[in-house]
Amino acid sequence: MALQGWDIMDVIPVSELALTPVNSSISFFANRITQFRDALTAFEIDVESLSDIQKVVGTELYLPGLTRVALTEAEILTANKFAAVQGMPIANMSYEAKQKIPSDIVFVRFGGELIDYNVAISVDTHGQVLQKINTLAGKPMELVIKPDAPARSVTGFMTLNKVAVGQEQTNILGYMTKLLTASLVDSISPRTLEISGENILFVNKFAYVEVSPGIYRASVSAPQAEGEYDISTVIAYQDINIAPKETKMTAIVNPEGYVFSQLSDGKLRIKGASVSLLWLNPSTGSGQVPEWELWPADRFLQKNPVLTDDTGKYSFLVPEGTYKVKATAFNYTIFESEPFSMKQDIVVNTNIELFKKAGWFSWINWQSIITILLVILIGYNIWQKVESNKLKIK
Repeated sequence: MALQGWDIMDVIPVSELALTPVNSSISFFANRITQFRDALTAFEIDVESLSDIQKVVGTELYLPGLTRVALTEAEILTANKFAAVQGMPIANMSYEAKQKIPSDIVFVRFGGELIDYNVAISVDTHGQVLQKINTLAGKPMELVIKPDAPARSVTGFMTLNKVAVGQEQTNILGYMTKLLTASLVDSISPRTLEISGENILFVNKFAYVEVSPGIYRASVSAPQAEGEYDISTVIAYQDINIAPKETKMTAIVNPEGYVFSQLSDGKLRIKGASVSLLWLNPSTGSGQVPEWELWPADRFLQKNPVLTDDTGKYSFLVPEGTYKVKATAFNYTIFESEPFSMKQDIVVNTNIELFKKAGWFSWINWQSIITILLVILIGYNIWQKVESNKLKIK
């Protein structure tokens, strides 16, 4: 059930959350992330020039993941024997690599820190940056931040920003009422649950833990409900003279993909379909042509293939690479997608349509098999009686 088990917090007026925002200008990111600065320089964009910044307004750019920020390509390949691993856990990073992690930027990871999200950014006309990631409903994420000064605590908040298409804001109260205990519902008024105006609906609060000196990590799952959520990270410093800082990003929570068959009156979700993800293994062998292999999902805390339930749902979160999706189900033709590359995005959730097999065997299922067996059994009993009567007549 959507949002079930979440820590639904009280709604607090924005005025009570007055914090010093972390600089979110395009120059802030360019000065901290070399690859981003070099890319802008290649296009002759001066991040200090407002007229130059207008050139990238409306263009979606991407920040590299944590591993590529802290390590060179050669260091990544040397450290990772398994070529598909594009991320390196913080625990495995050298002191020098940790020192290169830029401060006050939240990095998002998945799969035991082996997959780095490439955060999408958009720039407004004033040069301010909006960070955005795409993820799947219910999937875990690891958030990493390195404060610019010794921190007393680092806390995360997830708030509902926009419900998915088809869900009306006016239905939020009824939607939440089904999920909360009666005593808690009684203490919340419809006015409090408004998500417009000055109030914020908190969905979850979580704590970052210091996993290495000066580096903090939080583990949190995306909401089950599709929509747009804001993730705020608040840093409280040991030095009480430094005001707490807040950095924000937006998480777009998408639904999982599903396997279906198109009927005249709608889509039928297929139970028991086997969905496999194949990848073009670049390290098949020295001098050998890369081959298509079953993607080793267990290394990334996932399953492959996925066997669908009544909902027909499946999904994968993957590192950079080239992939194909294959789906099979009893009495349906085999589906195999064209090869596709995953570079900026990590979500594989395309809906898959399967078609019934043609021919006389297309109607075979367990119900028809049982029917046939019953007909054979009845026919056999009738034949036995006829033969028995013949013997009596003789």
